[in-house]
Amino acid sequence: MTFLRVCVTALLASLAAATRCLPSCGVRAAVCAPRVRVAASAALGEDGAAAAWYSDEADGAAAAEPAAASQQAAAAADAVDGAVPDTAPAAASPSELPTLPSEPAEPEGPPTQLLETSDLVNTRWELLVVPREEGWLPSDDFLAEVTLLADGSVVWGGAVGGPGTGGRWTLNGETLEIIRTTPLGLVSGRDYYMSNALAEVTSGLQLALRGVIRSYNAIYPVAVVADFVAVRQSGRFVRDSGED
Repeated sequence: MTFLRVCVTALLASLAAATRCLPSCGVRAAVCAPRVRVAASAALGEDGAAAAWYSDEADGAAAAEPAAASQQAAAAADAVDGAVPDTAPAAASPSELPTLPSEPAEPEGPPTQLLETSDLVNTRWELLVVPREEGWLPSDDFLAEVTLLADGSVVWGGAVGGPGTGGRWTLNGETLEIIRTTPLGLVSGRDYYMSNALAEVTSGLQLALRGVIRSYNAIYPVAVVADFVAVRQSGRFVRDSGED
């Protein structure tokens, strides 16, 4: 029996030495050790768990070597991947985009010009008069004409002209006032054409004024009876005295 134990021990030592010489020693040791253990236990008539030459720790370490190597390889690959810089540019948010200069706003309404006395002396204006519903003038629009002379007098034409009509004009600050008198004075009444001296410049480069007409007569008290638009005509005009 002693001789058999010595032979088995020598055989196991030879197998262990041959297994360590293989390249994949960790895998072979993990696979072959249980088989050697079973064969030795059968030859000795002992339980494999009680064999003194077998170590569970050595078997576990041998089996753990391939797993550890795989984990180290995976960790190294992750480290290499993490070292590669991300060259894709990040998308800029709307708040980070450059703002373009806004286009210049278009002017509101036509250009204007503040009139002075020199812009009014000896000028002729054509008027479109639009009666108001609450007034007593006829409801239809009508055309009128007025000439502002250098001496402050006026000459009326169109629907508001005729014998006995007259009046005067004044520029007070930014207010232009043109008074129309009638042949019968208080009975036939008087009209006041009131306008702001801030004139609009039309597409034909003419000056235009907007205003209201205040009127009264023997029957009706003073009230705003109409609106008007006056457009200056080209040229300068003087009163015809009949002298050469």
